[in-house]
Formats: sequence, C-alpha cells, structure tokens
Amino acid sequence: MTDEQLEKIAWLNRATHAHMKLKALNAYKENRLQDLACKGIDYENDGSFSCSNENVYEKELSEYCDEIKNIEKKIDNQRKKLNKIETEINEAIYAIGDDRLESVLIFRHLAEMRAKSTANEINYSERNASRLYSEALEKLSCFGA
Repeated sequence: MTDEQLEKIAWLNRATHAHMKLKALNAYKENRLQDLACKGIDYENDGSFSCSNENVYEKELSEYCDEIKNIEKKIDNQRKKLNKIETEINEAIYAIGDDRLESVLIFRHLAEMRAKSTANEINYSERNASRLYSEALEKLSCFGA
C-alpha cells in the first residue's frame, strides 16, 4: 500500500476508534452503576436511611450521581463526535460514485467488517475484494476536507 492509501485508511478508521471509545464509556458507566448497587445503600420503608450516619451516605450518593452525570456528558460528547465523523466518511465514500467501491468501504469502515467478511458479503474472492478496496482508496478524494 502507498503512503497515501495508508493515510486514507487511518482517516477512515476514525469511525471505528470513536465507536470503540463510545462502547468503552458505556461499559464504564454500567460498571459504576453496578458499584453503586453493590454498595448496598439501603433505605428503610419510611424512606429514611438504615444507618445512623445519614450524611455519609448522602455525600456518597451525591458523589456517585455527579460521577454518573460526568460520564453521561462524556458519552453524549463522544456520540456527537462519532456522528460527525460518520457523516464526513459517508460524504467522502458516496462521492466516489461507484456502488461496488462504495460498498467495500462501507463494509470495511462503517460496518466494521474484516476483509474476509467483506469479500463474502459482496460475493467476491478475497483477492478481488482486496483489489476493489485498493481501487476505492485510490478514488477516495474528499478525505480530510
């Protein structure tokens, strides 16, 4: 592969990396929520705390809530970043104007499929799918704009 093709692949892979980070942030949030549930902050039937030191539990609960809000804000920002990246990549791919070449790039970089799976999806041998992929990269001209 040429340096230009490698640069284009890195540009296209931004969506995969952004999606990976979004999944990681969601997993982190779920983990923190499970931690909160495991803490066993119990309430009595009348709504009062089941311990003698309410302030400790209120402070701890407040800190968890702030942490979850912070994680949710990061998730929202990452989702916006991913949408922007996917829009840029879609526009660059659709500018190629060849359905076969566009399909290869969509499978590889937006559907996050490996080369072998992409070849199977488009009913080509791996060798021919690789040739189409290289051709698609050559025709990709709007990247980074």
